[in-house]
Amino acid sequence: MSVYIDLPVQSRALPGEWLQAEVQQVQGRAVQIPTAAVVMHAAQIEVFVIRKGKAMAVPVHIIASQAGQSWVQGALRTGEQVIVSANDRLLSGTPVQEQQP
Repeated sequence: MSVYIDLPVQSRALPGEWLQAEVQQVQGRAVQIPTAAVVMHAAQIEVFVIRKGKAMAVPVHIIASQAGQSWVQGALRTGEQVIVSANDRLLSGTPVQEQQP
């Protein structure tokens, strides 16, 4: 695995010098969703889902993102519809209506 490390200017490491790094592996279940579904509200990362006709905010942790997809951990239920449009203006409990593409 190639890893790019951006060191601070005052670092004592020299260009091309070998470094040892430890990468922590995330444990548990992650859900794959469109990155557009992820929003930041008041310093918290959230995904809005539709529950009983209302937008409900679900706090999540982003595990990884690539090519427009994100893998997150949180209290998301299998098969739940995530909101990917205008979700940055939503509040939890706002009535919503699902639109078919």
